Amino acid sequence: DNLIWKWYGDADLMIAGYKAGEVDVATDLQDSDMPKVQDLGDAVSAVPALTYEFLRPNWSDVSAVDDAKGTGGCSHNPAVQDRGTGCPMADPAMREAVAYAIDKNEINTRLLGGTVQVANTNISPGAWFYADQTPATFDPEKAKSILEAAGWKDRDGDGVREKNGLKAKIELSSTTRQVRIDTLALVSDWLKDVGIEAVSNPVDATNI
Repeated sequence: DNLIWKWYGDADLMIAGYKAGEVDVATDLQDSDMPKVQDLGDAVSAVPALTYEFLRPNWSDVSAVDDAKGTGGCSHNPAVQDRGTGCPMADPAMREAVAYAIDKNEINTRLLGGTVQVANTNISPGAWFYADQTPATFDPEKAKSILEAAGWKDRDGDGVREKNGLKAKIELSSTTRQVRIDTLALVSDWLKDVGIEAVSNPVDATNI
């Protein structure tokens, strides 16, 4: 038999092609795709991988901004430009608070079918230099206390914290893959609960 390989670019189309007999082997599915193929029984095999999803904060030095070129500094999204001058995530307290404000186990359960290992680092446990770290467990009250202690306070009562004239308003940008859009929605809600306003901005993978 000839082995037919087709790449549709879209996991749903690739799965549909496999179920229709147009594709012999479908690979590189993500954990979020697994519930869609459970009806295939033994035709599905989940194997360990080094892929991971993560938030990468932008804490670029605002002094490196070149407005003429539109480079450097924080997000240039007009939706967050009313926050004031500076980069909220440049403050280590903001980054620490975000780690406690997000329920990674809930993302796993609700969006990934409970199939993934929640990680605390992007280093594979199989690497010789791997060092286990104490996880930042979901603790919104601790996130709030970290922000309060660092001077991030909601002084005008609008639900968004400020510090030195800078609002805790950030952009969350990812691709338009549905699981990432859904993840951004959850993350935005959790951040709102601790006084951080998040603007979601899903971008086509070719333009990210």
